[in-house]
Amino acid sequence: MIANSQVPAFSSLQYAYREMFDGRLIAVSLSVLGVAVLTFGILGPLGFEDGLGPMKRLAFVASCGAICWPLAHTLSAAILFVTRSLPPVQILLANTLGALFVTIPCCAVAYILYGLFRSQDPVQVALLDVYRSVAILVLVCTFLVQYVACQRARLRLATEAGNDPSRNDGQTGDAPPTETQPAAAPQSWFFDRLPAMVGRDVVFLNVCGHYIKVVTTAGSCLVLMRFADAMAALGNLGLQVHRSYWVAHRHILGILRRDERTLVSVTGPHEIPVSRTHLAAVRAAVPRAEEQRPSP
Repeated sequence: MIANSQVPAFSSLQYAYREMFDGRLIAVSLSVLGVAVLTFGILGPLGFEDGLGPMKRLAFVASCGAICWPLAHTLSAAILFVTRSLPPVQILLANTLGALFVTIPCCAVAYILYGLFRSQDPVQVALLDVYRSVAILVLVCTFLVQYVACQRARLRLATEAGNDPSRNDGQTGDAPPTETQPAAAPQSWFFDRLPAMVGRDVVFLNVCGHYIKVVTTAGSCLVLMRFADAMAALGNLGLQVHRSYWVAHRHILGILRRDERTLVSVTGPHEIPVSRTHLAAVRAAVPRAEEQRPSP
């Protein structure tokens, strides 16, 4: 099961992209923008020389937000989607760089609008101050919205897996995934989490902490999910051969012995360890394979 306490908030960044265009999340994003507009409308116009009255200043900051919000929100969602198979730290880094990048056109918008609001006076701008102020605004708003998206994705994961998010089945947040077979999940639940670049022709799965390493004929990726959930989703496409490994039937090439260990050879080529518990099932899956010993 995927319990709420087993999925740290920012680990859910891998699934947050699905929430970014949900109506409720957009409402949260606009609310965050509204608070930011009021804050900068009171404190000062984004690093520009404060030559505007209170109402003009508020109108200026609101205009900047209205024009820049769609760009910033869309870019944030796109980055979450593209980087969804990466570890959370790398996703956060990518979004930080994206926010710093989107600050550049936002500064250009602010400069143009400020000139319009002060058309009667020459505009004096300290570009570094403007960039710093806008960057702080974009970063704070981006991460607040993404945090809410993470929390929503966290709850959605529990719901999709048919779990009560308030339960953790007696496991701690640091415990590795167990291998208790969950209720069957549709294969699309699994494949939707794979980046397009690795395709869908899965060769084998390998447990890596809270992540599953998915190896396909086109590449590999790390996906945040439980091993039991992944196996349930893939169903009869393959079988578990070890406590930490699952292999696809169509990619099994044979069984071999090496250094007193039983291995199954799969497409790649890769050699996957086979535990005694699963050896009979593996032999049944490859009836024509012969156990081989290396030549002396």
